[in-house]
Amino acid sequence: MIRYFCLFVILLSSCADLPYRQPASHSPPIFGEVDPQKSLVKSFPKDRDPEVGQSFYLEMKDQSGQFVDIHQSEISVSSKRSAFNQSVLRLGSGRYEVVISDENIDVLSLRFFVQKKQIKHSLVPLARASRKNSHLRIISASAYELVLELSLKDRSGHFFEPAFSPELLVEGDALVTEVLRKKKGIWHFRLTYPEDNQILYFSVRANGVNLSRLLRFQHVEK
Repeated sequence: MIRYFCLFVILLSSCADLPYRQPASHSPPIFGEVDPQKSLVKSFPKDRDPEVGQSFYLEMKDQSGQFVDIHQSEISVSSKRSAFNQSVLRLGSGRYEVVISDENIDVLSLRFFVQKKQIKHSLVPLARASRKNSHLRIISASAYELVLELSLKDRSGHFFEPAFSPELLVEGDALVTEVLRKKKGIWHFRLTYPEDNQILYFSVRANGVNLSRLLRFQHVEK
């Protein structure tokens, strides 16, 4: 009896600390020295009330052109014409969103500083996805699992890269388990759903543009 009790204690203690797997979309920061000539600032369209503020997308690269991270306190935005509050959100390796809480921003007067270096900009807007030219289709269907392929294009019909991974929005009971970039403008989503009769609607959000109900899928339990 004592032997079985000891075995139970050992098994319990071995399960107490499970290994932690960090999500792929939250890569650990790798800090470095920013090269202002290779870094950039762009406008960042968001699904947000314009009175809340405006967003800007920053890509930070070092002298070799590799993405590098910085401490968020090292990012500052100034303007000679007005004062405003700002917040910074890390989107991925070397990629940041800066939100300025002012609906009347003169973007031409903005100056972006990172590590006390000015990042010159022309504030070229990010590409916007076209619902007409973008497509979502099922490429694999097995027992309670789907693999969807997203072709993301602008209104000229050209493939483009969003600032960060597009988001699959699901109306219905389903769970997205994997997001994988295959090549420029092509993404795969793997998801699972329960053993219930239901209709699923799939939408996509990319670069602040919501492509609503690109795909409908009905599951009938046999």
